[in-house]
Amino acid sequence: MSTSADGFQLAARLDKVGFSDIVKTRNRVMELRAAGATVHEFQGGEPFQWTPDYIKEALVRALQDNKTRYAPSSGISELRQAIVEKVRTRNRIPHNDENVVVLNGGMQGLFAVFQSVVDLGEEVLVFSPYWTPIKDLIAQCEGVSVLVPTTEARRNGFAKTLVRYASSRTRAIYYNTPQNPSGVVFTRAEAEAVAALARERDLIVIADEAYEDFVYDGRHVSIASLDG
Repeated sequence: MSTSADGFQLAARLDKVGFSDIVKTRNRVMELRAAGATVHEFQGGEPFQWTPDYIKEALVRALQDNKTRYAPSSGISELRQAIVEKVRTRNRIPHNDENVVVLNGGMQGLFAVFQSVVDLGEEVLVFSPYWTPIKDLIAQCEGVSVLVPTTEARRNGFAKTLVRYASSRTRAIYYNTPQNPSGVVFTRAEAEAVAALARERDLIVIADEAYEDFVYDGRHVSIASLDG
């Protein structure tokens, strides 16, 4: 604890980490509704549908069977096998059980991967517009976000644009498709251009495919399904 007049002080590496823009908006929505206002929500990344009954029933059965203890750290075997089958058949990614870790959600996964691969001062290429928490995840690693305008990449070509924004300090590419918040779905050719740069410069591709089922134009391609 600090004994200075300013009181408690956070670690310096958090100076560039802001309070979540998403949470600010959600909190404001809750405040308005609590005050009796009618709010039409468009900011949340969750479908407006109820959880299917078979999922709720499975949760109840798990509680009744006392499945409330520590599970294997990477996830229960049956779930990991189901995930492997899903990514093999739907995403055409040739994984096995050893490549799968079950997490509490996308944010935990993204936090873990950025912390695992980004060092102080290293740069991460981020297609923009982007999901706002990404800049904070990179800042927590003391890394640097380098914004790559998606419109520019599509107009001038992904290969040419990525080379323009990359540098000797580039460590990773945050590759989000379908894109949040724009809804852009990157094509196979665009995925191949990103993969080519990653192979050429030995970069990490952090693929975020949270909205893979929300495709209304084009076809979703998992970048990890490409050769090499």
